Amino acid sequence: MTATTPPPPPSLLFFNGLLILAFLSIPFLALRILFLLPPLRPPPRPRKRPGALPSSNPKPSTPSTPEAASDPDDDAAPAPPTHLVVVLGSGGHTAEMLAMLRGVDRATFLASWTRRTYVVSAGDALSAERARDFEASLAASSATTSSYAVRTVPRARRVHQPLLSTPLSALRCLAAVFALLCDGPAPPDLVLTNGPGTGVVVVLAALLWRFVDVGDVAGTSRVRTVYVESWARDHNTRKHEMSQKGDLA
Repeated sequence: MTATTPPPPPSLLFFNGLLILAFLSIPFLALRILFLLPPLRPPPRPRKRPGALPSSNPKPSTPSTPEAASDPDDDAAPAPPTHLVVVLGSGGHTAEMLAMLRGVDRATFLASWTRRTYVVSAGDALSAERARDFEASLAASSATTSSYAVRTVPRARRVHQPLLSTPLSALRCLAAVFALLCDGPAPPDLVLTNGPGTGVVVVLAALLWRFVDVGDVAGTSRVRTVYVESWARDHNTRKHEMSQKGDLA
């Protein structure tokens, strides 16, 4: 009698399949990350906003190529609505953010960002109320038609929350923020944050969106992020170092 070799167990086949899949995905992940890095990522195409200032080098009246004649960014084409996501937070972050927004000309602000979403953490009713008051002041001083929304997401980390349970709550917040970015006909054009813990999660969600957005390879992704360091941090720190949240962002 000849001994027969027993077949490998299903668990071993499954493990080998995972290894092969992980090995094959390494080149794709590496190339995708390279396209996200600033030195290699193509600059995004300029997009005309309703409130944007006219360019100092206007386009010629007659297109020189057929491609220019069919350019979707032509002056005759209506400008698409632009979406701004503003992250608010307790501890003075909301007051600083709204102070920055009040420093912008109201007519230009409303015309430039026709859709605005304010992100607040669960339980932060004061920030949501201040965002509505800010929008009410904008509506009272301008007849420009625009829309806004106040969205609540789970807290990335509660006060005095143990570090062991923080990753789970941060993942819940990340899932809610990612769903927020996916909500709507197009992703946001700009994410603006100034340091709350939820802001770091929103920046991470925007980066993940750009990672899976194949259009970003061509430089057409709309999601961009701006992080503004807290004024109190910059004023009280002699060396003007970034905060821990700023380093993460």
